[in-house]
Amino acid sequence: SGNLTIYPSPFSHRWIVLRRLAVIGSLLYFGRCVTMFVTQVPVADPHWNCTPKLKGKSQAGFLPTIFDLQSLISDLSLLSRGKHTLCGDYIYSGHTIVLVVSALFIGQYSPRRWRVVHVFSWMMTLIGMFLLIMSRGHYTIDVIISYFVCTRLFYVYHTMAAMPSLRV
Repeated sequence: SGNLTIYPSPFSHRWIVLRRLAVIGSLLYFGRCVTMFVTQVPVADPHWNCTPKLKGKSQAGFLPTIFDLQSLISDLSLLSRGKHTLCGDYIYSGHTIVLVVSALFIGQYSPRRWRVVHVFSWMMTLIGMFLLIMSRGHYTIDVIISYFVCTRLFYVYHTMAAMPSLRV
């Protein structure tokens, strides 16, 4: 019946997809950690009340630092119990990372005939990015940089994964 080649379904390789998601997500969040460390950005919303900085606790020892870390992890860096744990950690947007990477993975690993799902995922991503900016959760440049970094890393990774000569 000719040169018909049947490729395996992308869903038959779930661990590969999960591994790729983990690698890309880890690289993006590592880059975000680096930019948070080297960039000081003021809070986008002037009415945002941040938790006071740690004064004198750095000399207090290791134990108070562990308690602060436990509090940060338990709150998931969200507004909870009326306190804002993180302030000024904007460049680049972690919310946009989640939105864009989700849409990219849906587009890459779902069947091409699911056009409605692809369009819907990108519409939700764009609406989410717009709402992040409008709610003053992030600066516009944070969202743009996050989109750019996510798409470039995604395409570079998948280009390298698709070329046998680069995998060796």
